[in-house]
Amino acid sequence: MTEVNDSQPEEIEQAYDEAAASQMIKSLADDESADFVPEPEISGAQTEEATEAAKNAAKKQELITQKERETEAASVIYESLGAYEFGICLGVHKRYQLPETDRAMVAGLLAPIVVKYVPDGKDLQEWILGKYKAEGLAIFGLFMLGRSTMSTIKTLKAEDRAIAQANSGDKNQVEEDAAD
Repeated sequence: MTEVNDSQPEEIEQAYDEAAASQMIKSLADDESADFVPEPEISGAQTEEATEAAKNAAKKQELITQKERETEAASVIYESLGAYEFGICLGVHKRYQLPETDRAMVAGLLAPIVVKYVPDGKDLQEWILGKYKAEGLAIFGLFMLGRSTMSTIKTLKAEDRAIAQANSGDKNQVEEDAAD
């Protein structure tokens, strides 16, 4: 069998005296030369209020951050619509212009969606326009240039045919005038 040692170390034998501890804290607080300032006691209600205030502050900061991200997203989308307009000018019609009101409206409507699906901390411009924006625009520009070139060539050929028909029509008219 194991013997139980009843002797305890001296530190454990000394009982914690709460009244003595309170008296010591009070005396330290009363001493003007002491730098010790006791922390005020916090009740459960105060803790709950502090927790609620921290939650409200976090929600407010989250809303501010979301509004800032929406503003940034709207700006990037607005810029992207400029590239869209450029593409339409090159490929469809040279005088096409996207109205500023439409551009702003679309940017405003798309911004919350972009913010919703772009993970926090990601660069919105890079995410929307891509890391290879310049390369993509260059390829798109070359494609649109080729399309524009083909359209111009078709137009020039049609004009050449019209001129040729007008000239051949003039020859027929000159021959008829000569025959009379």
